[in-house]
Amino acid sequence: MSNVPRFIERLDLSDGQTKRFVQYVIVGLVGIGINQGVLFVATGVMGISYVIGGTLSRVLSILANYVMNDSWTWGGRGSPGRREWVVRGLKYILTRVVGIGMGLGALILFVEVFGMHYLVANLFAIAVGIFWGFGASERWVWRSEDAAATGVGTIRQSLYSRVPGLDRRTWLVFALAATLCIIFSVYTSFLYLRFQLTGADFGSYVHMMWTTVNGEGFLRQGKYVATHPSGVYWGGHFTLTLLAFVPIFALVPSPITLLVAKSFVVAASIPVLWFLARRALDDDRLAALVTVSYALNPFLWSAWSFDFQEQCVLPILVFGVYALYDRGRYLGFLLLLFLALVTNEFMILVVAGFLVGLTVAVARDGRIGDEWPILVAAFALTAFAQLLSGYVISQYSVASGIPVRVLAIPLQSLVADVGPRVSIGTLLPLALANPDVIVEAIATDFDRKLLYLFAFFLPVLFLAATDEISLGALAPFLGFAWLLASKSAYYSFAAHYPFYVMPFVYIGAVRALDRLDVSFPTSKPPDATPDHTGAASASGRPADAPTRLTDGSGSTTASLRSRLPSIRSRVLTAVPRPRPRPSRRLFVRALALVVIVNAGAGLVIGGGNMQPVPPEDEHTETLRAGIAAVPEDASLVTQNDIYPHVAMRPDTSFLVSPYDTEQYERSQGPITPEYVLYDTELNRGWASIVVEIFGDRLGGEYGLYRYEDGVWIFQRGYDGTPRALTSNATWFEGPSQEYEADEFRIGSGRYDAADREIESRRGPSGDAIWYGPYEALESGTYTATFDVYASADRPGPAAALDVAAGSDHRVVGRSVVQSDDEWQEVSITFTLDKPMDKVEFRGFRTAPGGTVVLDDVTLVQENVSQSGADGNASVESAGGGSAANDGGAAASDETEGDGADNADADESDEEDTATPDDGADDDETTTPDDSETTTAADEDAETATPDDEDDETETPEDEDAETATPDDEDDETETPEDETETPEDETETPEDEQ
Repeated sequence: MSNVPRFIERLDLSDGQTKRFVQYVIVGLVGIGINQGVLFVATGVMGISYVIGGTLSRVLSILANYVMNDSWTWGGRGSPGRREWVVRGLKYILTRVVGIGMGLGALILFVEVFGMHYLVANLFAIAVGIFWGFGASERWVWRSEDAAATGVGTIRQSLYSRVPGLDRRTWLVFALAATLCIIFSVYTSFLYLRFQLTGADFGSYVHMMWTTVNGEGFLRQGKYVATHPSGVYWGGHFTLTLLAFVPIFALVPSPITLLVAKSFVVAASIPVLWFLARRALDDDRLAALVTVSYALNPFLWSAWSFDFQEQCVLPILVFGVYALYDRGRYLGFLLLLFLALVTNEFMILVVAGFLVGLTVAVARDGRIGDEWPILVAAFALTAFAQLLSGYVISQYSVASGIPVRVLAIPLQSLVADVGPRVSIGTLLPLALANPDVIVEAIATDFDRKLLYLFAFFLPVLFLAATDEISLGALAPFLGFAWLLASKSAYYSFAAHYPFYVMPFVYIGAVRALDRLDVSFPTSKPPDATPDHTGAASASGRPADAPTRLTDGSGSTTASLRSRLPSIRSRVLTAVPRPRPRPSRRLFVRALALVVIVNAGAGLVIGGGNMQPVPPEDEHTETLRAGIAAVPEDASLVTQNDIYPHVAMRPDTSFLVSPYDTEQYERSQGPITPEYVLYDTELNRGWASIVVEIFGDRLGGEYGLYRYEDGVWIFQRGYDGTPRALTSNATWFEGPSQEYEADEFRIGSGRYDAADREIESRRGPSGDAIWYGPYEALESGTYTATFDVYASADRPGPAAALDVAAGSDHRVVGRSVVQSDDEWQEVSITFTLDKPMDKVEFRGFRTAPGGTVVLDDVTLVQENVSQSGADGNASVESAGGGSAANDGGAAASDETEGDGADNADADESDEEDTATPDDGADDDETTTPDDSETTTAADEDAETATPDDEDDETETPEDEDAETATPDDEDDETETPEDETETPEDETETPEDEQ
């Protein structure tokens, strides 16, 4: 307690405060007893999460403490009356809201980082807020009459003194921010409901919040990462500000809660920029242009619509940092700066660049002698944040540094022998010693880098490019994006990355406009402009704003000379006179220009992460039914875009990429969840990752449990019959199944209802006559027997038959039908290595003229092994499989059939079929009794659809080449078709991205 008098003296307390402090401590001790007791009952006895228990214990102890402090500690100060008692209580609760946040943050830090027992950690957490609570109570809740006389005033007086500053223009800014908040809350919520948000970002954060709130772990992100196998997010990134969202999620535990919270925080940065620009520019219309430019910035919208990340708090923090520094509120400046630093360790580099730029600006203004202590303190705080983040990450991670595989390709050769990860300290000397490698790295995709940088500066008309602060913050960001990383999301400012640097760009734009002294004519006398407290100054700038006579060069004389026209204008406009009419038109035109340049930047980036919301359809309902079919307490692994919908379960995970999973299983052993869920209709790229990783375990170790419309659910050890999800549709149940002609879809043929046959007379070679019925089959060997009639105008092949499977219509078996005047039974035997959907039996015309008729197809499951013995075909599901062999099929050149126009339009657009292989040799034919099947080695055949001439079906190899492997939680999450990169080039773990 020896520090208490010194603390009281520092607060400049009057006589008697020591006694009140002792009373306050005594009341606090009683509150601690209540706090600890409630926490023990809630967590130790009832088993509730310590986070929820800690929140409840604090609420009850706060109420008890208020009653005791009001009646004893500050008993002589409170005004009598029930209303006054309630008002004091509300003020006391407001002060403790901050205390609760501080206490919870400290509690989690002590438990998770330092490994303390939760009861011991709670004691330290309470101590953190003790001095804050006493100071706030003494100076605000139970202030003395002397304090009131100094201008502190009541809540009502304080509110009234500030309301005049909330003029019509400010309310319009609030309305704009509120509108965007609502729009993006609804928009991102609909994206979530339509399975358009990703697990790598959104799902991971949902799982972090849920496991933390429910005591199922601390910030577990739900993915398999070899460098931090515990799955704790702090193993990749250290963030304290993320914990601020935990209480919000605890109150309303829903994924949508995080989306709404993000929209609110981002929208709140809009009025903060308005106040900052209004104060600096001394012109409401110019400040409005800057604010609207920011609010409509396409890069902001792109980051706004991209899932959820803790970086969403950066704009409001950075704007606040500069606003407090500009007003000389250095303690608040350092506090917000620290919060920005601990939002994510990547921000430390950006802040360091910002501080360098700020130092240069201060030196140019000749103020370095006055402000060097605060700058030194800011740099010291940045260094401390770096040490703190490094220490915390090391507690949860088994390796540190940047993964070599995500470095720029030219740099990878320099550190090939270092190991899987390399530190910046090791990498930079090697890069500097090889300048040719630096040049090569920067030159990679250089035109695209410049294009995106141009688009990034366009909304602020490149004003920020003249400011030291903007350039200082951008320098380390672009240095990493252009030189070190191979990921395009950095230099294209995709995903959430605009949050890191956009606030500094707008600060730079405001500073540049302030130096230019640009303004709009106004009809108001300058002294009519209220400041933030309701007072007005002669210049329109708030009364407490510092007067600056330098233009950034430090030359007062030059500054005065350059400002003489402006000063003269202000003097002349001091006398009220009508505002020149062109001013409003000029403002409207400037506003239109802002909208146009923002739209231009949006066109350059293609809208960023903005995307149309797909409509609700039957498949979405089927997928939801599939999710519900998996028990909530079972361990489940799923694909990236399904994960957000199962993230509020205790034991769910998703697979990032084959590479990351391989690294994890190499050190931790095989992944063995109870259930595996993927959807080949939602996104084949994400589903193919799951299938590739589990491989032959699907259909073997994992039996198919449920299936419908591309939604696959496998259960470990299941050997029963698969069931549908939403209907009475049955899975193929051997040993045989007969498909009548009316079950197929018709291409160039027609259905004869009388004979119940599909018939095609005299069509061109290559016509697709029928296809379907899109059966789902388990792994195994099957024989499909076609009952057909085929005749041609000349001897030889008259038709080609094949079996295709999967969404990419991979041909797994083929045969030809010789021209004959008799009905024939043509059999095709094929093997599926994995369960497959959309299995179809198709018929094509191979010679012009003649007649081809289908009666039925019979499918029989053979009693053979699933390994594709006897040369039978095999195929992999979800984009893995095999193509047809040329074999002896006598087919014409590959054509894209257009004969499906008679088929049902909705169905034909959804399900495409393929024509016979174009590599068939007419000299090598196969009789119906000697049908030839394909092997898994033949991967080259591409097929065309009968109902869509322009549709190209890609092979899995082509698809893989275009598939961007899903990134980790902080990376730009792309659909597999977005970029042409190999998974090895594209895949990044969460620690790589920041």
